[in-house]
Amino acid sequence: MSINFDQFNSVVSVFQSQSTALNDKPYLWKKLDGKFIPLSWSQTREQVESIAKGLINLGILKGDRVVILSENSPEWQIADLAIMTIGAISVPAYTTSTTKDYEHIINHSGARCLIVSS
Repeated sequence: MSINFDQFNSVVSVFQSQSTALNDKPYLWKKLDGKFIPLSWSQTREQVESIAKGLINLGILKGDRVVILSENSPEWQIADLAIMTIGAISVPAYTTSTTKDYEHIINHSGARCLIVSS
């Protein structure tokens, strides 16, 4: 499959186009009970839309910064896509960072919201 990226103006538009075209095909793989299970493009799109709506309901606006504090996981990418979908800006924070790092990120990023993994 070949994609003409010139027709897209953002990562979100590429994701939306591909999620429509590839609908029920696997997109992300999640480890659950020691096994990897697929998450389809459409399932991912639904989760992205749900989180995006939740962020809007919290009052997050285009240009606002949102910290994602999470390990590398499908949920990280889903949160990142949701943030970009509403025009907000992702501020990554990793679980391996120190308390001092978190303090700096939160105090200097201008973030209005924090998404934390379990």
